[in-house]
Amino acid sequence: MKRLLFVLVALLGSASFMCGSAFGWGSITGDVYDETTWEPLAGKYVHAYDEPGGTVIEWAVTDSLGNYTLYELEQGLYYVWVYGGENCASEWWEDTPDPEQADPIEVHDGETVYHIDFGLTCEADYGCITGRVTDEGTGQPINDAFVRVYTDPFGDPVADAFTNVYGHYEICELEQGIYFVHAHAQGCEGEWWDNQCCPGDADTVEVRAGQTTDHIDFALECEHPTGCITGRVVDQETEEPIHEAYVAIYSSPRGAPVAHTYTNEHGVYEICGLEPGIYYAFAHAYECEGEWYNNRRRPENADPIEVHGNQITDGINFSLLCEHPGTGCIVGRVTDEETGGPINDAFVRVYTDPFGDPVADAFTGIEGYYEICELEQGVYFVSAHAHGCDLEWYENKCCPREADSVEVRAGQTTDHIDFTLDCGEHTGCIVGRVTNEETGEPINDALVRIYTNPFGDPVAQGFTGWDGYYEICELEQGIYFVHAHARECDGEWYDNKSRPGQADSVEVRAGQTTDHIDFTLDCGPQNLCIWGRVVDEETGYGINDALVMAMMLDTSYAKYTFTNQYGHYEICELIPGEYVIFAHAGGYIGEFYDNVYRWEEATPVSPPEDGIDFSLGHRYHDNKMIKGKVYCGVDPAPGALVYAYSENATLGQEPVSSATTQEDGSYAIPGLSNGTYIITASRVNDPTTSYPVPVTIKNGDVNGIDIHLGATRVEESVVTRTSLRGMFLSATPNPFRDGIRLSYTIPAASMVKLQIFDLSGRLVATLVDETLGQGVYSAEWTPERLSSGLYISRLSCGEASLAQKIVFAR
Repeated sequence: MKRLLFVLVALLGSASFMCGSAFGWGSITGDVYDETTWEPLAGKYVHAYDEPGGTVIEWAVTDSLGNYTLYELEQGLYYVWVYGGENCASEWWEDTPDPEQADPIEVHDGETVYHIDFGLTCEADYGCITGRVTDEGTGQPINDAFVRVYTDPFGDPVADAFTNVYGHYEICELEQGIYFVHAHAQGCEGEWWDNQCCPGDADTVEVRAGQTTDHIDFALECEHPTGCITGRVVDQETEEPIHEAYVAIYSSPRGAPVAHTYTNEHGVYEICGLEPGIYYAFAHAYECEGEWYNNRRRPENADPIEVHGNQITDGINFSLLCEHPGTGCIVGRVTDEETGGPINDAFVRVYTDPFGDPVADAFTGIEGYYEICELEQGVYFVSAHAHGCDLEWYENKCCPREADSVEVRAGQTTDHIDFTLDCGEHTGCIVGRVTNEETGEPINDALVRIYTNPFGDPVAQGFTGWDGYYEICELEQGIYFVHAHARECDGEWYDNKSRPGQADSVEVRAGQTTDHIDFTLDCGPQNLCIWGRVVDEETGYGINDALVMAMMLDTSYAKYTFTNQYGHYEICELIPGEYVIFAHAGGYIGEFYDNVYRWEEATPVSPPEDGIDFSLGHRYHDNKMIKGKVYCGVDPAPGALVYAYSENATLGQEPVSSATTQEDGSYAIPGLSNGTYIITASRVNDPTTSYPVPVTIKNGDVNGIDIHLGATRVEESVVTRTSLRGMFLSATPNPFRDGIRLSYTIPAASMVKLQIFDLSGRLVATLVDETLGQGVYSAEWTPERLSSGLYISRLSCGEASLAQKIVFAR
């Protein structure tokens, strides 16, 4: 993995090309992990210094298991530092943030120092809720009390735990947000925090990432166990919830109520604190007839309700008959288009907005007739569908956009709103709206695409109208993924996801419309991305941890990423331009897009672009190697891609193995057997070059196969090559906390620039931009409003340039 990462350093223009003997060097290896969770930390930079805050001798990046190895260390003492990034604290060996307290590590020739491990302090993505449950009467802790956490007090719990013998509980791995907490124990009344008996009165508990919300304590009443009665009150005809309906509980239907309450906006009520026993419930609301449970009009006919201690008797619901003055009806019939026969149990829905939610609905009878009443005077849209039949809008329209309106007048019935359904095909629709995230205005001509696989090709598409609405029909029943994009706006996957791998699925059912698949697009500066997948050529399975690099043509700008467990990758925040894309993985032969091995033959990619996929073949698995170095002019060429082809290979044929050059230009092509090979080196923006004669392996590794690439543009003149050899750039201290001094040497009078870039290639500071004469200079840089991390200092002298990695550790 380390060799692959050298490609990025080379393309960023690093001048830290250190030469040295390949014999007798030692190494340091270890793990980097989260000291709290013990989870491995991937992608952390590990540096070896000759002294604390001195010169970086070697560096590495941890792999997916948190492992790293610092290779090619000469015998001596080293100080190792790990950069923690934005979420973790950086650390020197052994377990100190202060470089002055760092412990040295002694390295001997030919030996490896193991277990130089780092446990970093990292910010957690989740938070915890802790507290204690006690008996209100005695103050004693309650063991095995059941504590549950909800995001909605009327919904299902998202987490739970039992208290220990001391009454303590802890519930972790909760995402940042607002929660409701309930505690209950055998023989005790349940309680919502903070000291509330009912979910509608529960106080909220805020959880923050990386923090523990403590003292969420409960004192349960355990002396007199009581129970609760809960239920819902709705309008009998509309089935809409009734707000502020009065619900009373009686121990005798002829007596006085022992408890009462009112329903909330969802029609839900809850009455607690009831002693175990038999009760009777009555509900009443304004302009509605009162009713005893279970749909009884008279108290003597009321059904009893049994309440047990420490239990909730739920489902005690009421459906009240209410008056609806000034309303009208819609009636009609639903038949089969082919047979003309009536359709029983067809579902008819009425809308005020065909793209909104229905305001009323009904099912047809055995003769296919339906009736929907209690509709306020106005204009409506009506749809009908049945099992195995296509959905239809009135009048004989397949789509809500084309639906004819139906007028309803108070005190009248609008009849003959009939439907003849096509019961042959089994498709559905997806509809929604696309708006501007900042202004809320609809976006016209936004392109909406439907996928069965978010990384595959679209199966259907459509454009929004002037009102931002779109509609895509004739979709087979199944699961889909939806993407929306508009000019000068970032694309977005449903539901508000930027990456295809995170997209929420959308279910389409035959004869139905899946609506409200809406998008709010960010129409500010566009985030340019390249997406794709890397798979095994033979099996088609995704390759995990494959390196994918995007390298801009005619510049040293590059970005990279690694594939996930399914082989998918995404490279974002790219600057506009044309890129060459390369993929490589251990045990496979790397290649340029699209399936070529010379960068000159690669298909350039201009972001945003998806479907940039790679299918990598396996390399040979023998035990012999060809080794050498690649040069560009007289200088080493890191980041070159070196291939071994069979002796008789034809143009375009796949190589048998591959490797990448390190900082000193060295490479080692593995997995080869006895035979003769053609060796070729290719580095972006340099001519691809072959070793002048075939290379033969007989009984062991072959060394000294050096390749000299054609000169690049910056090395076309002798003056430039001399200038490169005469230039010098150093940085102290490195890493630094407050400020850093950059010392540099100019070999001849020329235009000089000294600039600082971040790893995305963005210019963050210009320290020097003027003509200077031959000599030694220095400049100081103090970062302002920048995050800790790895930066690149670049010195340009005329057409020549070199760079130095610097680490800002706040």
